[in-house]
Amino acid sequence: MRRAWSRLRRSFRGSPAPSGGRLARPVTLAAGAGIGGSQRTAARSGACVAGANALCLQGGRFRVEVEWRDFAGASGAGRAEPLTGDTGTFWFFNPANTELIVKVLDARGINGQFWVFYGALSNVGYTLRITDTVTGDVRRYENALGTFASVGDTEAF
Repeated sequence: MRRAWSRLRRSFRGSPAPSGGRLARPVTLAAGAGIGGSQRTAARSGACVAGANALCLQGGRFRVEVEWRDFAGASGAGRAEPLTGDTGTFWFFNPANTELIVKVLDARGINGQFWVFYGALSNVGYTLRITDTVTGDVRRYENALGTFASVGDTEAF
């Protein structure tokens, strides 16, 4: 099990950036900060409430939100569509056109962490914000406009 974990971690670290783009990187935010807010650790928690613009994953422990911006300068909040207890999608322009898929896995039995995986299905710019409603910790993942990015963060929470 330990060897498999080491191989998995190495595979994410050595992943090249997508052609013509950069890989997104996680950033920690302050509690109460908006998606474009300051980059510090969080200190606030609360119950996750699913809504048109928010997914609640892992039994409501994690709240997932996304804000997008396109090449014409338009911006908005992603519209959430739950799939399973650990996975959901977001659309930006049309409900028939999924733009982003997000998964939060409970891997505490492997490395004591919750893992975050997401994959972009377009090159629209976006900021993905995931809040641990138990601890108040927040992770923010930026995807630059014009970038096709997928990320596996095995030390997210």
